[in-house]
Amino acid sequence: MLFKYIKLLLAISLLTIHSVSSASNKITMATTTSTENSGLLDYLLPMFEQHYHIQVKVIATGTGRALKLAEKGDVDIIIVHAPSKEKQFVESGYGIERKSLMYNKFLIVGPKHNPANIVTTDKIGTIFSKIASQKIPFISRADNSGTHIKEQDIWNSANLKPHGSWYKQVGQGMGKTLQITDELTAYTLVDIGTWLKLKDKTSLISVYDNDSEVITFNPYSVILINPEKHPHTHYKPAKILSNWLTSTATKKIINQYKINGQQLFFAN
Repeated sequence: MLFKYIKLLLAISLLTIHSVSSASNKITMATTTSTENSGLLDYLLPMFEQHYHIQVKVIATGTGRALKLAEKGDVDIIIVHAPSKEKQFVESGYGIERKSLMYNKFLIVGPKHNPANIVTTDKIGTIFSKIASQKIPFISRADNSGTHIKEQDIWNSANLKPHGSWYKQVGQGMGKTLQITDELTAYTLVDIGTWLKLKDKTSLISVYDNDSEVITFNPYSVILINPEKHPHTHYKPAKILSNWLTSTATKKIINQYKINGQQLFFAN
């Protein structure tokens, strides 16, 4: 009888050890739709998983929702692109070890006939003013994503509060927003990574692409969830991923990722 009891305890112990080991090899990452839509994660993560034998589950969503998931401890690591929101998240104690990962830029895309007569030499605030004054359809993601936050920053810089039937708030990710923009012959703001990946699926064109405007700069950060706030999260394997993503070797891989010869992201 005692032997059977010891054997049962041993089996339970081995099962527990196996469960802990399995859990430590799985992490969940919330990230922006742009890192998924652009194909970057499909390019990067298999290399990481094969080398470290750590499985990464990805939740692609807007930056706002990614931060909310992180606050609740529903994920182990995040990649986001809204610096002001990121700083608040870290200062509130939910995130630690915020690292610059990469950057690209925002563009304005619209119909080929370009009804607002947008030119790249215009200031982006001037372009938004043109669209608003002529009430030309503009599609807003309106999902509290990094792109939506940037769009709001640009409207604010032009001292404008868009409203009316021409300004359509769709509450969708970037891919769906591009589709709606195309269907409604409208303009929208988009990150260049998603644009280069999906532009051939639309009849839209890039009407504004200006590297000289600081406001179009689009930096991405990787942040770990504070294990003191959420002890159940998988801090150690998430830290391995964070370190790998920001390593010199991976930066080179990020810089090598191109579509039709065009680089989508630039590693910091």
